[in-house]
Amino acid sequence: MQAEQEPFPFLIASDILAEAKRNALHQDFPKYGEAGFLPYSDKECGPAVIDLVIEATSPAVADSLGEQLGIERLSQYPTLVTICRFLDRRHGAIHTDGKAKIATALFYLNDSWGPTSGGCLRFLNGPDDVDDVVVPELKPLYGNFASVQITPSMAIYPLRVSVA
Repeated sequence: MQAEQEPFPFLIASDILAEAKRNALHQDFPKYGEAGFLPYSDKECGPAVIDLVIEATSPAVADSLGEQLGIERLSQYPTLVTICRFLDRRHGAIHTDGKAKIATALFYLNDSWGPTSGGCLRFLNGPDDVDDVVVPELKPLYGNFASVQITPSMAIYPLRVSVA
């Protein structure tokens, strides 16, 4: 994983999750019936998802990620974990994450994805052009990962989740 610092601190990686955990993560993923980012509850998840959340939110992982994004001791900040099974059109607008956040990290678990851009993550150079991408869009496929530091300049360098 190599972080980029311009136009804002971010990183993208592939194959970050073990292939051997794929089936268990799919089986243990909550069966939400509604779209959106829902608060994580270990009561709704099986052991593989719980283990992933524990590992991903550990101080060691937080500090390693923070170091790559230029955030000293990321583990000192509160962690909010949300889980999303699917999105709808209202989630596809150009946006930045809330200013109260320090960083955002996304793990993708989908086995396959069509040729469409719908559902892909785009880091944009500005708030007005969905095609003015910093790097090629990230498909939400198993093992893909993205993280971004939320900065004041981020307000003019939004993220876009495109939804078909």
